[in-house]
Amino acid sequence: MMGFIAPIQPPQAPVRWQKEDTIAFVEKQDLSKGTLYIAESHVAWINPSGQGFNIPYRAITVHAISRDLSSFPHECLYLMIDSDVNNSDDGFEEEEGNEVREIRLVPQDKTMLQSMFEAMSQCQALHPDPDESDNSDPYDQGDEDEEVGEEEGGEEDPEIGIELIVADGGNGDAMDTGQFDDADMGPEH
Repeated sequence: MMGFIAPIQPPQAPVRWQKEDTIAFVEKQDLSKGTLYIAESHVAWINPSGQGFNIPYRAITVHAISRDLSSFPHECLYLMIDSDVNNSDDGFEEEEGNEVREIRLVPQDKTMLQSMFEAMSQCQALHPDPDESDNSDPYDQGDEDEEVGEEEGGEEDPEIGIELIVADGGNGDAMDTGQFDDADMGPEH
């Protein structure tokens, strides 16, 4: 966990949303209150001592509002992070064997969740997946006859306590449990 938090500066890129008194949880570990920055280039959280983290949008595979208090005791902006991304230029580093997969951002004022989500959605849209062709339909499954959103079966992810519905080419990225409102499946979807 210590490799995830480092001395950082506030973002230099345009900031679309900023809020003090936002608690960050990494893998359910409370990192205390700090300032959340949703910048056009990345998401940053910095505590009063100047320690924090930067997350590039390409590392965020899912962001959603979570209001399910049975899986986590606070309403929050939930982020699922691709733990394969390791780029020290972004300030996003992980220690060997220490995967960071979930971040929860809890504002003091819960009415801010929707505006946090919308700002993140707008900024993430600025960073489309470079692997997708501009002319390709991201929902095109080739010769398969399945419709987007059609459930072929689900599997429980014990780490986060939600059911993953296999509807995206069998990779299990789509979720359908009602745990998250307004889920956005990142730039690669």
